[in-house]
Amino acid sequence: MLYTFRILLDYEQDVFRDIQIKGEQNFIELHKAIQNAFGFDNSQISSFYLSDDNWNKGDEISMMDMAGEQGEGTSYSMSDTTIELLAQEEGQKLVYVSDFFLMWCFFVELVKISEPAKGFEYPSIALSVGESPEQYSKDGDIEFEVDEKSDDSDREEDIFDGFDDFDDYQ
Repeated sequence: MLYTFRILLDYEQDVFRDIQIKGEQNFIELHKAIQNAFGFDNSQISSFYLSDDNWNKGDEISMMDMAGEQGEGTSYSMSDTTIELLAQEEGQKLVYVSDFFLMWCFFVELVKISEPAKGFEYPSIALSVGESPEQYSKDGDIEFEVDEKSDDSDREEDIFDGFDDFDDYQ
């Protein structure tokens, strides 16, 4: 079977992609397809979460095998879990989080289950709406500034200003 997922990026503008993938393919292939569809570089740790209709996170589908390491629920590995195993019916929802530092959050909904077309390779992008943001900009709020006036030689003194002699604490 062919599964069509609508992947909506939690972003200030409407940005979404419809991705088609075969049921026997796994979640790591869906992960790579999402990264490619949004122009991300695929270098960050990501996870899928089974979700309810209110987008609450449930069981995790992680990049690494976390079996036995999670306290509650069930954990699945992206590379060992096929789409058809967990995608049961149209309307099913998943949350996909990419880059746990910047926390790019995607809302994933299974919009259609159909027969795959002959002669096509999957996964594939069926629909693309909106311009994807730069992966590392996160709306431009993260900026790294270097104070060029600063001299590293007095840095140690600045760090310890206001502290008494550390020998008093031994």
